[in-house]
Amino acid sequence: MTNLCANFQPIQTNMNDFYSNIAIGIIAGLLATLLTIGFRQVWICIIVPWFEELVYKDAKIEGTWFGIYQIFIQGSRYDIISIIRKGHHIEARITCSTGRDTGRSYLLTGSFRNLILSATYETEDRRSLDRGSMTLMLTENGGKLVGFFAYYSDLKHEINHIPVIWYREKTEFDADYKKHQIEEAKETKKLEELKTKLEQISRPSEVTPPKNQPTPAETTAVSTPSKPSDPPKNKI
Repeated sequence: MTNLCANFQPIQTNMNDFYSNIAIGIIAGLLATLLTIGFRQVWICIIVPWFEELVYKDAKIEGTWFGIYQIFIQGSRYDIISIIRKGHHIEARITCSTGRDTGRSYLLTGSFRNLILSATYETEDRRSLDRGSMTLMLTENGGKLVGFFAYYSDLKHEINHIPVIWYREKTEFDADYKKHQIEEAKETKKLEELKTKLEQISRPSEVTPPKNQPTPAETTAVSTPSKPSDPPKNKI
């Protein structure tokens, strides 16, 4: 019995060492994975942006911009854009200030390289499908971002595109915004005049006889010859 217990103790010790080694290996693997993920995040989120900012040579577009989206029939849309730049990476929040989307916010992410801003945006409202993309070019000595943006139209269920201008200075934006409003008023007036003309054409016209023209009754009276009178009878 003593010999059996003496033989069992080394086996139990070996099993404990085995399980301990497995646990140490699993913990070491998890720690290595976590350290790798953490180092990757530090590299991507801190080191790379820091280095890109260090060697960044493009224009600095971070700050507040004012945007006009030129839609004549629906009216120009006026947005306020707050841009944050980290190296070439761009993040922005777009807040609509006019129209039926007043107060709605959008998140924009993209990049700015060689004077070209290319980005995608989507609404913060999870109940909405509004999203799209845009490509803008920095012009006029860094005062404007001009281009187009494509978006999904939930009314027609199709992809549309419209011109867009972002202004760095509020005074310049106000002046151009007034011009857009005047152009829209002219365009609206033309559409109303065209609509009125089409309505007039579609109405059945009433035929009125021109002046100094005999009426149908007078025409009948003139055209009907009178009966010749009987010749007088000779008296005997």
